[in-house]
Amino acid sequence: MIHIYIKFRCEGVRQNIDTKRIKNYAEWYYSNDLAPHFKFEEEYVFSILGIDNDLIKKALTQHRRLKKYFTKYIESEKSLSRIEEELETLIRFEERTVFPAIRNNIKINRILLSPEVFPYKLNAKEWDDLFWRDHYKSEREMAI
Repeated sequence: MIHIYIKFRCEGVRQNIDTKRIKNYAEWYYSNDLAPHFKFEEEYVFSILGIDNDLIKKALTQHRRLKKYFTKYIESEKSLSRIEEELETLIRFEERTVFPAIRNNIKINRILLSPEVFPYKLNAKEWDDLFWRDHYKSEREMAI
């Protein structure tokens, strides 16, 4: 999910897409995918180690930093690039450090969660300005 933002943003830059279109997507992506993802992690996943755990504190700090970038500092190509760097840092940290620590500390009764206890749902909304496809579309049209 997070990797998708990075891929699409890079493709938009590569295709020289107007930064405003990428910015609009980034704002939509944060509200519709990343913020709910963070909420899920913070409520259900991070609680396994506990809010006072140093790894969880660091992950929460990274979540807050990304929220700030997405909601306040998203005006330029430089800020979009910074978001990409911060997302990559967060992904690496969670995948290599936080999630293995959680797996090593999880109790079997925490693995199975019913829908009543586990209300998180994936977002089914789709973004309508698929700027990352513009290049491929124009290449296909030129080939015809």
